[in-house]
Amino acid sequence: MSHTKSQQERILELLQQVHSGAHEIPEEYIRRHANGDGVSVRYIKRVMWITECDGRVSELRSKGYDIQSSEERDEHGFCYLRLVAVPAAKQLSLV
Repeated sequence: MSHTKSQQERILELLQQVHSGAHEIPEEYIRRHANGDGVSVRYIKRVMWITECDGRVSELRSKGYDIQSSEERDEHGFCYLRLVAVPAAKQLSLV
């Protein structure tokens, strides 16, 4: 039986791919930045169909993931998210 990934897992995987540069996300959803690229929340909501993106990102932050939201918005008014740091394995095991 295969495991269906949770919304939280899918968002984290996406942010990790953007962080590493190993993704195939169309440029219209990516914000290039010297400190690391970000992905538009519009991609998460409209392409990945995760409407409760804010809640899932909040849960990841509470687990120790450093996810930044940009002040800059895309042409549709959505912010960009960027994974800055992943919590240490010891911290993750406590959650």
